[in-house]
Amino acid sequence: MKRNNNAKPDFRSSGDAWDRVKWNGWGEKGKYYELDDKGVVTLYPSGVQLPKLLSFVKEVVQLEQLDDTPSFEVSDLDIPAPHLNSEFMDEVTSYLHANQINTENMARVSHAFGRSLRDLWRLRRGQVQNAPDVVLFPQSHEDVVKIVNSCHKHNVILIPYGGGSNIVGALEPHDPLSPTTSSSPPNRRTIVSLEMRRMSKMLWLDKKTNTACFEVGCLGPDLEQQLGREGYSLGHDPDSFQWSTLGGWLATLSSGMQSDKYGDIEDMCVSLKVVTPALGTIITPTVPRNGSGLDLKRIFLGSEGSFGVITQAVMKVHKVPPVKEFHGVIMPSWEQGVKCIETIIRNEGGSAMIRLYDPEETKLSFSMKPGAAPGSQTAGQAFGHFFSEQMSNVIKKYLEYGRGFDMNKVCLMLVGFEGEKANVTHQKKQVFKQVKAFEGVWIGQGPGKSWYEKRYDLPLLRDFLMQHGMWVDVAESSMSWQDILKLWKEVKEDVVNAITARGYPGWCGAHISHSYENGVCVYFHYASIVEERNGVIPNGEEGDDLRVYLAAKEAATEAILRNGGALSHHHGVGIEHVPWMERYFGVEGVRLMREIKGIMDPKGVCNPGKVFELVQGDEGKKRGQCWREIFVLEPRFE
Repeated sequence: MKRNNNAKPDFRSSGDAWDRVKWNGWGEKGKYYELDDKGVVTLYPSGVQLPKLLSFVKEVVQLEQLDDTPSFEVSDLDIPAPHLNSEFMDEVTSYLHANQINTENMARVSHAFGRSLRDLWRLRRGQVQNAPDVVLFPQSHEDVVKIVNSCHKHNVILIPYGGGSNIVGALEPHDPLSPTTSSSPPNRRTIVSLEMRRMSKMLWLDKKTNTACFEVGCLGPDLEQQLGREGYSLGHDPDSFQWSTLGGWLATLSSGMQSDKYGDIEDMCVSLKVVTPALGTIITPTVPRNGSGLDLKRIFLGSEGSFGVITQAVMKVHKVPPVKEFHGVIMPSWEQGVKCIETIIRNEGGSAMIRLYDPEETKLSFSMKPGAAPGSQTAGQAFGHFFSEQMSNVIKKYLEYGRGFDMNKVCLMLVGFEGEKANVTHQKKQVFKQVKAFEGVWIGQGPGKSWYEKRYDLPLLRDFLMQHGMWVDVAESSMSWQDILKLWKEVKEDVVNAITARGYPGWCGAHISHSYENGVCVYFHYASIVEERNGVIPNGEEGDDLRVYLAAKEAATEAILRNGGALSHHHGVGIEHVPWMERYFGVEGVRLMREIKGIMDPKGVCNPGKVFELVQGDEGKKRGQCWREIFVLEPRFE
């Protein structure tokens, strides 16, 4: 077993991670999409252009030109003063260093929300009344133990914060047990954001058992960098990989792009170390499988910080695969693509990833094909780009005229393979045999390479759209093979209808992102325009943006549950899915969760109001069950 007590991720040398990311958008400061001086959507600072994207966007949301909907500036924000429990603050300052405690406005705002549309909409409009009162930066398990004990002792709310990428309200301060309704009362509980990213080391790697122990504040790149030095990898690669942490993955039951090969995060997790307010530290067994009673780690996986704080995790790891390939396939229709994937999975095709884009998302994907950055290419590269464009036109003509494909129904499929060369060769043979049987056409590795290079950039596009009079958000679910086609159809129809019923243009696309023996995960994107463009509200009352979005989200969720889908496959519950939890798990199931929390966290200090409502009966309904009252325009406690 190799100990790794000295290795430190790169971000520590350049300040805390939160200070490097946008407070009102996605990802690192200085990386963004914007129109260049010729009106082409361009990714900065790389200069990569998406010359076809603007015309696609204008078409689907029916805009003749882009409008300007800028964000508030930090200097314009009206942030309530922190409400600090003096006894609690005296206690934490006795054992934490000064640089582990931050009550400055910028730190508080940066930890106020995750990165959902609802979060960003409020941040960009300066609605930050619900910022935490203080941000604490533990640097060890022992620090967390002391902080949790102090929160429990002084009845202070504690919200674990990893990368801040959650999109269902899991990081938003929400206190159903608050004794008052005032936004800044003398008796309101102090709220702590527990910033975990200083706890980011790999503690040991055991090459005999292919396991490694980590502090859970590791961001995805830091984790893989530490493993990569030893020739190993975790293989967990969610869309949020660059700005999410191991702790966040575990707490929300994350799923990575290569889950078909390596499993979801719960399949990778061997054991956990968790700090709870009432029971102290719980360490689950580090064994290949536990057959002795309950699997305790599963109580904490997906709990979103409601039971305590995960500080360390032992994870399964593997050697870095020597071969990694991503291929593009065109399927004649969504239905044929779904049947093809089901057959591949049932025949144990062995691919690491299969993604199938429906016709709407296929068009979006092709509209995001990179162009040439001006002045950045050699003559040879320019010719290569020209040749690639010509080949794309040839392929389109072949599909349409040679194969008889309806180009309005074709679907892009991306297939990824990882492993030893001989195994990958065998897997490709098996997969492409089924592709051919279902009339699919292989179009090379170009689309796969393009997707791989820009796979983390899609959330940046949402920031661009919000800057220019539009919005986009997502929903996802897992469902059985027998339910997928009906669920996919009804979600798309109901979401678009919910938007257009309010007088706005609506668009919805989807793709299969994860596959299982008994079903798949389908991921939906839906979009429209905002109410206020260039200072003018053309339709509806002020606040209509969130009402339209929530109508669309509610329509998607209802269609998912009506057709046998999961409330969430990998985004979690947070606040936004709480209204459906009793319907999904049953009253008895939610009661069990509530009782477990009552044992571990009797004062309700650990991320209250997430996953399930703390208050039962009529009071619970009054405080927590009204979807629109909580989620549209209502500040935290008003």
